[in-house]
Amino acid sequence: MTITFFSTTGEGPGERLLHKIETHLPGLPIQVARTVKTLSDRFHQPVLEPSTLILMPENKEQLQELIAMGNLLNDIPILLVLPDREPATIDAGHRLFPRFVTYVDSDFSYVFAVLNKMLEKNKLQKEG
Repeated sequence: MTITFFSTTGEGPGERLLHKIETHLPGLPIQVARTVKTLSDRFHQPVLEPSTLILMPENKEQLQELIAMGNLLNDIPILLVLPDREPATIDAGHRLFPRFVTYVDSDFSYVFAVLNKMLEKNKLQKEG
């Protein structure tokens, strides 16, 4: 399984989460996208192995850009890190049909639990 990680900043919470993923899940292939265009280009190419997408939009406008990608993100498990807890943001985020939602001010511990579960499921599918 490959992780595609979207966060436009190379610092702050996005970098903290990326570093934690790399530390807690060493050897897991991670592709980083820093722009919506880069992310879009990634999913216009054939995907050879299962992928999980971690989206960390910086603000509501960026969240709307991700939603506008529409069908490109269908059938890809999404872990969504929302920029705030406002009802309108949460509502918009659910339009991406994420498997898991958390917030930028969280400690991200649940992200690892969900990723581990997905990795186990992927491993079982390959063996079976």
